[in-house]
Amino acid sequence: RIEVLLDRQGAGVLVLIHDDGVGFDISEAEKLQDHVGLTSMRERTGLAGGWCRINSSPETGTTVEFYVPDQEDVLPALPAD
Repeated sequence: RIEVLLDRQGAGVLVLIHDDGVGFDISEAEKLQDHVGLTSMRERTGLAGGWCRINSSPETGTTVEFYVPDQEDVLPALPAD
């Protein structure tokens, strides 16, 4: 089972994704050369001015939670055609 929550908070969006699976070892997953998903999520949210938290265990499943602030004032407008 998976739950997804998207919630406007302040000047951004909070996203929480939780599953009731078997979990995994986060430190081991981050060491894998062919898998950059966890590192990429943290880097991208940080670059956007937000944060990312990941927790996982066999007892509670996996939770990925991140916050990304609005980017309207940061992104340049698209040029007119």
